[in-house]
Amino acid sequence: MLRIPDTKLKDLRPALCLLRRPAEGELDAIPSCCLRVSKYIRREDLHSVSKYEIQHKSGVCEIDAVVLHIRKKLICADLRVLPRLKRLKKNHKPKRA
Repeated sequence: MLRIPDTKLKDLRPALCLLRRPAEGELDAIPSCCLRVSKYIRREDLHSVSKYEIQHKSGVCEIDAVVLHIRKKLICADLRVLPRLKRLKKNHKPKRA
């Protein structure tokens, strides 16, 4: 019998939102889409976003999402995260050395 270690749902959330298919133009035109989205992204992670892309439901993808580039990872987030991200980035002041 296979035993699965006890984990909390919050520990699995980042793994669930990393599921993506290859993007259009990547790997011989196989579409890349977020399969699931995370509705909540921690403030520390939002501050670490280097760039983001909008995935639209129209076309090859089945859901709307914001693809966040955080520390060399791609995280699929709900579109409702976007205003919060823009507000944090607008008000963010770089730390002085």
